[in-house]
Amino acid sequence: MATSIQSPDFLNPDVYLNRLPPEGAHNYEISRNVTFVFLGLLMWDILVYIEDDIEIIRRNRIRAPTLCFIFARVFAAAYILASSIQLTSSVDSQVSLLYGALVLCALAIGCSSFLFLRRVQAVYADHKYVQWFFSVLWLVCFACEVFILIEISPSNIPGTKRFQDTGAKPTFTISIYGVVVFDTCVFLAISYKLAKTFVAQRRVINAGRGEDGSDIATPATMTTWAWWSTAISGKALPRLSRAILQGGQQYYLFTVVAMISTVIILLIPTVHPIIKGTVVIPLVPLNASMACRVFRNLKQFDHRYGNSVTNTKDLLFSV
Repeated sequence: MATSIQSPDFLNPDVYLNRLPPEGAHNYEISRNVTFVFLGLLMWDILVYIEDDIEIIRRNRIRAPTLCFIFARVFAAAYILASSIQLTSSVDSQVSLLYGALVLCALAIGCSSFLFLRRVQAVYADHKYVQWFFSVLWLVCFACEVFILIEISPSNIPGTKRFQDTGAKPTFTISIYGVVVFDTCVFLAISYKLAKTFVAQRRVINAGRGEDGSDIATPATMTTWAWWSTAISGKALPRLSRAILQGGQQYYLFTVVAMISTVIILLIPTVHPIIKGTVVIPLVPLNASMACRVFRNLKQFDHRYGNSVTNTKDLLFSV
């Protein structure tokens, strides 16, 4: 006859997950798995485009945008790797590893947002005050990343050399708000400039044509709203302008939606603290990957059509 054996409190006391409540252990595993998934996705993104990226680096002089293009995903990968080590290994200096990972997180976000800064500076090449304004705004955005370091509160898992995330404080969202505000201002400024220049250019062309509107791609009878909607959609813009506008739309839509969703989760009190820390992790690789993708596409467009994104005449749609 089989005898029943009463289970002890810890089936295996050497397994750190047994030191956590069941819900905490489950969420800890979710956090670890999510981190591994995004580490793999980011490495895949780097390897898939490594040939194109090397070609871009080879064709362009090493300047700040190129360096940010290189290091945005490098810092993001290092951040995800450090987070993976923190979740899977027993390290004596876990707190140092955590804060090192958070520094890499801030640097990755700073590099990604700098690429967006360079886009608005190129579009407003003849407006130095606008360039200064967005430069200061980028510095403020980067300074907001300090809240990543001071609002994270890890705690030791009893009896182990591992730490668990006890959740970010509400003020942690300031670091996300900074990026959202900066990206929104840059996106609106670029869209406004491109659309305004297109509308002004077409009105000049229409003023010199006959009433039949011959040889005009867009009818002269269009309302102001129709002009603006056509320009903002990018359908009637020159190829370079359309590439700048649509690239910004892709980056903005993807990253801002992800960040706002993260803020909502962070502010819900019923969400487990470990899950709150987990939802922040994907933001860094996604942000870096999208910023580098937009930069890469524009550089490839520049090489393919022989235009320069810093050419003021091209950006102002000279014909």
